[in-house]
Amino acid sequence: MLYIFRRMDSEKKETRMENIRIGVCGPVGGKFSKESSRDFFLSAVGTALFLIAFTLTRKAGMAGQSGLAIPAGFAMALFFALAVWPFVRMARRSDDWALSQAAMLAFFVFFSMYEKFPKGSAWRFVTVLLPLLPAGVLLWSCIRMVRRADELQRRIVYEALAFAFVTTLSVTVAGAFLEAAGLPALGWIWIAGVLVVSWVIGLMAARRRYR
Repeated sequence: MLYIFRRMDSEKKETRMENIRIGVCGPVGGKFSKESSRDFFLSAVGTALFLIAFTLTRKAGMAGQSGLAIPAGFAMALFFALAVWPFVRMARRSDDWALSQAAMLAFFVFFSMYEKFPKGSAWRFVTVLLPLLPAGVLLWSCIRMVRRADELQRRIVYEALAFAFVTTLSVTVAGAFLEAAGLPALGWIWIAGVLVVSWVIGLMAARRRYR
């Protein structure tokens, strides 16, 4: 009798674990539900309108047209809230796959906004840090997907992260030595690129290993 209850308890624990599709760790990609597609589209529309209002606000502010800059600034705040609200909805229903894709899109949209402001200006420092918001959401959604994955998926992800850490550390140290030897310095963004690429390679290698 005790064995039966233990068996039922172990089966319940196993049903809580989900076979989450983590990039190339499982079947590539994921499926959007109707609600997720609606939220993703709404976020994209809000982001596009935010960029338009942002451009109008910047041009009106630089031209000294306060009569246009103030309403455009209010519209920019409104459209920003419109773009953020779908993220809240996806996070509440734990739709981490759609949330990660929307965050990735927002990251690339906000990535080069700082180039529209002169160097040293306060707005340039604000906009250059703006992509960190969707990057944080992307990281958070990926962590939640890993926590809900089964043991094999977690093992694959952990091995890929270990491979990415060693590869990125080696490339960074080698780059520092080559820079000291006279080669031109590379931007810090390349470190993130090496980390992502090596992580994807590690995922593919680990998945092939446990196939």
